[in-house]
Amino acid sequence: MLDRYYPDLQKETGFTSDDFNKLVELAFNPNEAEIEKGLGVAKYQRWKEYEAKVQSEIAVSRLRRNLASADALREDQADMLHRTIHAEKRRRDEELRMRAYARPTDPRLELEFEFGDLELKEESDRRLIYSVKSFLTEQQYAVLPEAIIDPNLASTRENLERIRARVNGRNDNTLHGVVAE
Repeated sequence: MLDRYYPDLQKETGFTSDDFNKLVELAFNPNEAEIEKGLGVAKYQRWKEYEAKVQSEIAVSRLRRNLASADALREDQADMLHRTIHAEKRRRDEELRMRAYARPTDPRLELEFEFGDLELKEESDRRLIYSVKSFLTEQQYAVLPEAIIDPNLASTRENLERIRARVNGRNDNTLHGVVAE
């Protein structure tokens, strides 16, 4: 699966086949500290740098597709957008990595920790959207969120809310203002 999303991973990072296989084993672990421990600091940093680069390229590409040709991104805008997304992604990854060292083992605390991770990602998206406003047109800025915000954040929040309700002994319907009889 990683090779589908990151086809040049080995070439760009210098990973051996063993390194790549180790990353595949670790990639679906939400704990960044464990991924870093499994890969080693240097390889982990190369991986995160490459991941941020690819994700920023994807976001710029998505924005270009979403814009009408009349207001397409100029090369200088695309370059600034790419650099801004890349920098914010690196910042967010570092914040998540540092938080991972404090990950609790108690399920109730872990749930709140997951909310904290989600809020960190949402705040990162808000910072990103705010920081690119100065070099995009109004039309470009209007379609920006759908191009760069992770569409899974809303469903992640919904799932966490549902889990929180179960943990607190409430019915899922109370999440939407409907009280089950």
